[in-house]
Amino acid sequence: MLGSEPIIAQIARLFTSRAGRNGLWAVAEYGAYPLFMLAATPFFLKWLGVQQYGRWMFVLVFTGFGGMTGLGMGTAATKEVSAALGRNDKSHALTTVRTCLTLTIVSSLAFSLLVLVIGLVFGESWFAKIGAWYEVWPLLIFAAILVFLEQIDQVFAGALRGAERFDLSARIEAMAKLVGVVAALGAAFASGSLWHVLAAVVAVTLLRMVAKAKVTSDLLSGPTYIPTWSTQGARQIFAFGKWAWLQGIGSSLFSTVDRLMVGSFLGASSLSHYSICIQLAQQVQTLPAAGAQVLFPAVSNRITAGKDFAGLIVRGSLLQIMICAGLGLALSILAHPLLSRWINSDFANQNTALLQFLTLAYFILGLNIGPHFALFGLGKSNLAASVGIASGLVSIIVMAVTLGPLGLFGASLGRLAYGVVALADFYFVWSALKQHGRRVTL
Repeated sequence: MLGSEPIIAQIARLFTSRAGRNGLWAVAEYGAYPLFMLAATPFFLKWLGVQQYGRWMFVLVFTGFGGMTGLGMGTAATKEVSAALGRNDKSHALTTVRTCLTLTIVSSLAFSLLVLVIGLVFGESWFAKIGAWYEVWPLLIFAAILVFLEQIDQVFAGALRGAERFDLSARIEAMAKLVGVVAALGAAFASGSLWHVLAAVVAVTLLRMVAKAKVTSDLLSGPTYIPTWSTQGARQIFAFGKWAWLQGIGSSLFSTVDRLMVGSFLGASSLSHYSICIQLAQQVQTLPAAGAQVLFPAVSNRITAGKDFAGLIVRGSLLQIMICAGLGLALSILAHPLLSRWINSDFANQNTALLQFLTLAYFILGLNIGPHFALFGLGKSNLAASVGIASGLVSIIVMAVTLGPLGLFGASLGRLAYGVVALADFYFVWSALKQHGRRVTL
């Protein structure tokens, strides 16, 4: 029950709470890269050209499949570390991170090898519109390296989230993203070569991962970067992580398959246009989602400590819905002038309607943010995973049917379909709260 205090006052008070401060740090962490890239995109287009920029987005498509390869260990680390610290058991938290690291290294290496095999066997036929085989193969090598580094990084980031130290993770992430974009810009300006840009991105990603490993080790009073194996511990971690992994598969289907299909069927130029509009539209969902992710460890910690958590879920969910609505409305109204100033007037004339439709799709998805993270905190990762998989499959089916006749709008319809199906999380959270005996009123 939320009490007699006005709901607006309760939501406003979130900003001064620990969860609110963590949410702001999380927004800084996850919002850094999109905002830096928004500012840098016109320069990348100028110095690399539309074709090379489209190939860069192709690399990022494969790195987006990282959610399918990490076995959910980043999320599992958040869950186990938050619960362990709720019991003041720092030793278990340390062992958990090391075990998650072992599982992630094995699964990421396997996925990276799979990417390279796909490139060797199918690259020439599947990705002919991206480039010749000798151009696509090196792109896949860079993608495999980035997937491996990013998934290890996610384990350390998950541990920091579990400890509710979003401030530490955000500082490293924001600085690394800024340095990464500046380094990529420098490489693009100096050489005009995508290969130099990708080399800069890999170098900064490696440094970011090392920094998070060091901070996590200091926080948990032990070297988290040493892989450890415990059969019993791995089973316990994977029992939760497998659902996060399945949910990650659904998220990967949502975030990458449309771009992969656009690149494969419509070419690098169309992928460039689509990716540019996505960069803007996704902020409607990405920024509120970054802040709302604090619900996961906060709810998990409160349940372990025997504290109330229902009010936090409702207030946090309402707040992120309000933010999504405000961002979506503003972007829809300002779509044409933003694209004109950001890229050019011709691009705006061609793509304003696409951007507005994508904004609607991301707003619908944004409604689901709070319930999604709440389900993980409530220990209902199986339900969140089921919804994610169902949403991803529906999205692919819609895209497969509409991409041919509708072009880029077909891919956008797939994104819209994902968000509509994902609204099922509301029902599951309400049911879970009733199971916990929590009466929620406004």
